[in-house]
Amino acid sequence: MSRSNTKHRLNNFDFTIMLKRKLVLPLYHPASAPVCKCGTTHDIYGHHHFRCTRISKKFVHDYINTQALQPVLQQVLRTAGITDNSSPVQTEVPHHIQQQPLLRPFDIEYQPNHALGDSNLPPSHFAICGADITIDHCPDPPSTSALDDISLYTANAERCLQTAEKRKFTTMGNSTVTGNTMTREDVLHTLSTNAKLLQIWAICPYGGMGPMLRRFLFGDDPIRPLSFTPNKPHAAKMYLESLQSSAPHGILPLANASWSSS
Repeated sequence: MSRSNTKHRLNNFDFTIMLKRKLVLPLYHPASAPVCKCGTTHDIYGHHHFRCTRISKKFVHDYINTQALQPVLQQVLRTAGITDNSSPVQTEVPHHIQQQPLLRPFDIEYQPNHALGDSNLPPSHFAICGADITIDHCPDPPSTSALDDISLYTANAERCLQTAEKRKFTTMGNSTVTGNTMTREDVLHTLSTNAKLLQIWAICPYGGMGPMLRRFLFGDDPIRPLSFTPNKPHAAKMYLESLQSSAPHGILPLANASWSSS
């Protein structure tokens, strides 16, 4: 997104925090680090924020969903020719599951229309595409003495993000809906039957993205595709459907090509 548009810029406070996190610079002075709800003094780099089980990640999750992804995808998907102007990108929409109408399997969703003529993707048979977003803790950045093994750290980080993807595909969060009686397999089977594609977008505290999100944005295929046990057939089917050529992927190169030619 162009920084010439002031709406695309971060405020100074958020930018400073994100830059320090990315460069692994101290957020606090050791003598003035705050104390967490759990009674632990925060480390100076802010790692504890994403590890503590007492701290809810809901605010961060919702901010990424509604303030970061939704407005950006609204514009990018249209520019890439995947949605039309009348198709909004929506968040937390209920009534996807008839048995449990309050269940909201998608954090963010849209209706693809590859028949617009502006996209190089084949026609999509999916009525709805969307994602369940998860924030996962990944390994700490390597020390300067470990830079020679940076490839090993990168591979380990990707495995952690893929583990988060698989966990979301196979388990149902308790906070998704009150009185939930459906298994994850039940939900995935219902969505698949109704031609609705659910992807898992894993994000780590350092800005790293899981393979499914990277494929959606950049078109990168996973180095090692996920595998599922035989008792998770609908998770396996949904995952394989997300790797089809008709599943939206590489939206940023598509949008850039469209923008450059206009």
